[in-house]
Amino acid sequence: MIVAKMKNVQKCPWYLILFMVFVVFCTDVKISIIKISEIGLLLYFVLFLRKFDKPIRKFLNFFIVFAGITFFHNLFLIFDYSVVDSFLKQPYICTIGRFLEVLSCLVFMQYVTNILRKYGVGNVLSRFYVCSCFLSLCILVLYFLFVVGIQVPYLNIADEGTLRLTGFYVEGGPFGLMCSSLALLGIHIRRPKIEILLFCILTFLAQSKAGLVCLLGYFCVKIVTRYYRYKIFRVGLWLIVPIIIFVFIKLFSNIAEQYISSILDTNYLDSWVNANPEDYSSTAGRIPATYIIPKMFIDNPFFGIGIGNYPILRNLPEYRSFFPKIDIYDASGYGGFVDILNQCGLVGLVLFLSLIFKLYKMGKDYTYVLLFCLPLLFGVQYTFAYPWLMLSFVLISK
Repeated sequence: MIVAKMKNVQKCPWYLILFMVFVVFCTDVKISIIKISEIGLLLYFVLFLRKFDKPIRKFLNFFIVFAGITFFHNLFLIFDYSVVDSFLKQPYICTIGRFLEVLSCLVFMQYVTNILRKYGVGNVLSRFYVCSCFLSLCILVLYFLFVVGIQVPYLNIADEGTLRLTGFYVEGGPFGLMCSSLALLGIHIRRPKIEILLFCILTFLAQSKAGLVCLLGYFCVKIVTRYYRYKIFRVGLWLIVPIIIFVFIKLFSNIAEQYISSILDTNYLDSWVNANPEDYSSTAGRIPATYIIPKMFIDNPFFGIGIGNYPILRNLPEYRSFFPKIDIYDASGYGGFVDILNQCGLVGLVLFLSLIFKLYKMGKDYTYVLLFCLPLLFGVQYTFAYPWLMLSFVLISK
């Protein structure tokens, strides 16, 4: 592990650590549709950041190129303007907005890399994890107050109907996936078990299926890589892998069955939309995206639909199928690698994965690459900052 190798007498100032924690935990906190953390990171980019490391520049160039491709592709697309209620949601402008979100993630990656170099990985990681645990404990206390009927003004910490913990995120699923990622980071850097347990509890209270599967996926990968060096295990691997695949298929089929049972009844869906137009899960999130994105991919297999275009295309009749037309500006799609595939096509996905593979070859600890990939594999938006945090440790370990 790189934590034990880099030590520095100079302690990292707490305000630098607190900014890291704020970006990770409050990445979804917005003023209107503008993320507060994004504003802070872009200000840091303009005022203080002098250059990007070469691997980060490659990611930046990737998104610049595909933003340009999007601008060209937009000339031949027909958009649905029913969800465009502001200038920021217009075609081209929404692409620039999505690019700025990605830029803020890359700035965060460079920010973390810079302070890791200056103050040492062990120092920064230890303080970051302590602050994260403290904030998580505060969220847990606020949640239990919410459950007993005491709600702090202006803080929507959980869903009233399901008591699903959302933290400072819009939904419980993304929050739980973030907590599971921090739990896995704690396992890797050998933090106290009570701290890791805290993040696992938050993942459970968030009712995040993606977070729980992320935990399972991590342990499966670690078990296979740990014992692969033994020849006898390689022989047994031919028996173990089918079992692992079967377990995953069974797990995902159960999750899919929950989704499918929610949407096959079109009459129910119509009535639910009319009564609950703000419900993302059934009307504008991954349930319809499961049907919409494959159709988009068939129409745009090589270079995708364009960065940021999903919300202003998903209402078109040829894509939404039996789903009703909605007036919600849904910026999420499915998330992660699926969104890269949908927005940048097969060419974009291959190039993006090649950049990750280069980082994997560059670093001395593949676990941080795994901690970047797992959330994206299970649907986190690639414009969320915390997966990019993991890649900062790869740059330091090279």
